[in-house]
Amino acid sequence: ADNPGYRLAGGNFTQEPYGIAINKGQDDFLIKVNEALNKLKSNGVYDEIYAKWIPEME
Repeated sequence: ADNPGYRLAGGNFTQEPYGIAINKGQDDFLIKVNEALNKLKSNGVYDEIYAKWIPEME
């Protein structure tokens, strides 16, 4: 968020800073990454991974 050369997309899931960085101009790669993320979310695998690796905040 502090670097004007980057754009943040989506909301935060936890307080840790994380994300997927893709260089400008790699549009085909960006499309494939977004397709993979959408597939993981739609088939429930994202939720399984999240539940396993991201602990509930207390």
